[in-house]
Amino acid sequence: MQTRNDFRFIIPYVEFARDVRGLRPNVLDASAIVDGRIAELADTGLFQSRFVVPGSVMEDLQQTSDAVEKPKRMRGRRGLDVLARLRNTPTIDVEILGHSGAFPEGGSVESEIVELARNLGGRVITNEPTLMKIAGVRGVPALNVNDIAIALRPSYVPGDMIDVKIVKQGEEPSQGVGFLDDGTMVVVEHGREMIGRSAIVSVTSTLQTSAGRLVFARPEEYDD
Repeated sequence: MQTRNDFRFIIPYVEFARDVRGLRPNVLDASAIVDGRIAELADTGLFQSRFVVPGSVMEDLQQTSDAVEKPKRMRGRRGLDVLARLRNTPTIDVEILGHSGAFPEGGSVESEIVELARNLGGRVITNEPTLMKIAGVRGVPALNVNDIAIALRPSYVPGDMIDVKIVKQGEEPSQGVGFLDDGTMVVVEHGREMIGRSAIVSVTSTLQTSAGRLVFARPEEYDD
């Protein structure tokens, strides 16, 4: 478990300039770091440019890791663990900036993150819809970790066979509902009688929703 004392080396903001090699620096906010999936994505080699952690984000993680409330404290320490993992990833560079204590016009951490990304010619990586909107309004590229994860989920077409455990009843009396390892919900026709068991089901259709992809299927024995 990382603590704030493991991150004493803070690189001053003034040392950084806009990248000129065509690779956008990735400016991380706290939500993207604490989420943890950014480290897994980095391990794949998906990102070729450096990660930049604004001083205010680092300060937030350090303060949160010392919080009295256990949930907040665990959140902060998880964020520090993820940062340590990123810094140990051989294929990327992680740079932590000093915090001047002053925010740019807009007076918020979100404004600082967006302006930093603009000044570096980079992009914001976050899980926060509000930060995505602010970046969009100001013309700064931004990536949502959830969107990346959804895009990387396997696609299914009618006739594909999948193994899923039925865990609860669906909206219709005969339906059962299960979840794949990546969190995708599977609604199984005639699946109510299979609740509590795993089954091989045949995909009949898929639906993309704001919450992710929804898969409809039916047990193999009901397949035409």
